[in-house]
Amino acid sequence: MSKNKLNLFWILIDSARNYKSNNDNRGLPLSVSSLAKNSIFFQNVVTSAPSTIQSISSMMSSTPCYLLGRSYHNFLLNFEEFDFFPLELKKQGYNIHGAIYFKHGREIMSDIFGIMDKKFYPKDLNHRKNVWTNQDVYNMFSKIIDKNDWSVPTMTYLHYNVRVDKNISEIVDKTIKKISDSGLMNESIILINSDHGYPDLSRGWDNISAKKRGWGHDEQLFNDNILTPLVIKYPGCVSKKYTMKVSTLDIVPTLCELMNVKKSSKYYGENLFKSDYNLESRLLRTDNRYLGQLPANTSYIKNDKKCIVYKNSKGNEKKEFYDLLKDPKELKPIYDNSNFNDLINSINKNNNDFKKYHIDFLLKKWGMIKTTNKNFSGKKILVVLKSTQIFYDIVKNVIRKILPGNEIHFSEKIKSRKNSINYDLVIAIIESEVPWHFKELNKVVNKFNFKKVIYLDNNGRVYSNFVFLKLNYLFIVKRLKYFKIDKLVFFDIIKRVLKKELLKPIK
Repeated sequence: MSKNKLNLFWILIDSARNYKSNNDNRGLPLSVSSLAKNSIFFQNVVTSAPSTIQSISSMMSSTPCYLLGRSYHNFLLNFEEFDFFPLELKKQGYNIHGAIYFKHGREIMSDIFGIMDKKFYPKDLNHRKNVWTNQDVYNMFSKIIDKNDWSVPTMTYLHYNVRVDKNISEIVDKTIKKISDSGLMNESIILINSDHGYPDLSRGWDNISAKKRGWGHDEQLFNDNILTPLVIKYPGCVSKKYTMKVSTLDIVPTLCELMNVKKSSKYYGENLFKSDYNLESRLLRTDNRYLGQLPANTSYIKNDKKCIVYKNSKGNEKKEFYDLLKDPKELKPIYDNSNFNDLINSINKNNNDFKKYHIDFLLKKWGMIKTTNKNFSGKKILVVLKSTQIFYDIVKNVIRKILPGNEIHFSEKIKSRKNSINYDLVIAIIESEVPWHFKELNKVVNKFNFKKVIYLDNNGRVYSNFVFLKLNYLFIVKRLKYFKIDKLVFFDIIKRVLKKELLKPIK
């Protein structure tokens, strides 16, 4: 391999399964299968989440999805806690370009991929277009090839989609050919993968009925929906196929090794080319929701034993176990867990570790309220929060440590709000960045009698005053980055705020 820093072309194909399919357009594209024959091919990569934003943020930070946030409505890329690979490359002198086909994804992920310079936009394309076609993304890629300064090492992230149009295989072929024709092949790593799979038609899963239940394809956690392909081609690589199950968290640490760049100590994944440990002995976890959301499902895989935990809107659990060696298509759930003790012990430890992480995180962030409430003991504290039982437990644990010796009550646990209790302090937990959601929270707060109120959010922010205005400011500023390349974005954002419209993830 070259001693110079290698370029990285990361091609992600949204919703592509890890196997071919003739029945729908969610199968592994033919062009990817062809490239895999002359590359390193990891066939069974377990995603950390079966939905795009959760999966990509987890992948790019090499961090389990479950640690990255408490609620999707208030998802924040936390740069103090986690190191995101594109930003780490930027620190080491790389140009970073990210072309993402859907508007919601561009806005959320702009903090790690940045805003694409206007010179890379084709004339007929702008950010205001909700969904770009694969050809749109390719046209932007062509501009990057033509106009980027290739004397500087560069990471180019191209986010295509099997669902937008059916030309994905041809687009991937054109992308590879463009890299080759530009003379960059011998100075670059090409990586192709997907963020998650898609329910196999044999499941009988129906998108319309799932939508009525409030779900997308992320409802299911069978392997057809959570196993992803990973193809890596680099100068001098010898083709090889791996079938053992690994994790999407392993991609970035592996790239650090291949690209000879510094690996962050915060990464959770492993270098896939390291040989002194058993990759399959790890617990591989997939979550379709954050801990403050219900309903929610979680998959755990270890040594070809699997457990799927289903939590309904009331938090009630149902567990299904599978022996993936005997039942690779997960057709016969096992409800007797007597042969799954090792998996169960690993799950319990994993859940305890993750819960401790969130307690420590919020304790560190919310701890500042202790300095403004000195000698606050023996008081009645009301926590206004509508969340899951696990998040109630976490919040109670944190507040007891910050403000010990007080009575702690939760608004959702109080049957009648028409009571005469006077609370010394109300702590209201904001679980959504959306400004108009705050009004609903405030309505609940104002049903109680209290001397003082503090607003905290589940990302650790503490708000003192003018909360509604601050939420509006943060909401707008976060999305206003594109103003520098398209002045009409301002009116687009203001219209969304006035109409209370949210961009929806692609289903």
